[in-house]
Amino acid sequence: MSGNYPGLYSNSERCAFTIHEQVKIEAVDFSAEGDYDILYVNGEEYSGEDTPHGVLASQIKWESDGSIVESGWKLCPRASSGETTTTTTAPAP
Repeated sequence: MSGNYPGLYSNSERCAFTIHEQVKIEAVDFSAEGDYDILYVNGEEYSGEDTPHGVLASQIKWESDGSIVESGWKLCPRASSGETTTTTTAPAP
């Protein structure tokens, strides 16, 4: 999440995350000043209304400039469609 989410993030925010196992991300909410406040996912830029929804992520970096602020962003991991659950039951006696 951006700082102060769901309130307005601050000017000049900076943070970075390294994810040790790639995961698809879901942009639950995303509002950043276009072209100035930028979320980088694996080096790809997202700002304004351009969201990283469904992107396979391993590195995330956030930078806001020194002027206009928005409500920011919230990302969550998204289960891949290929995941399966196995249930094992014991045989009846």
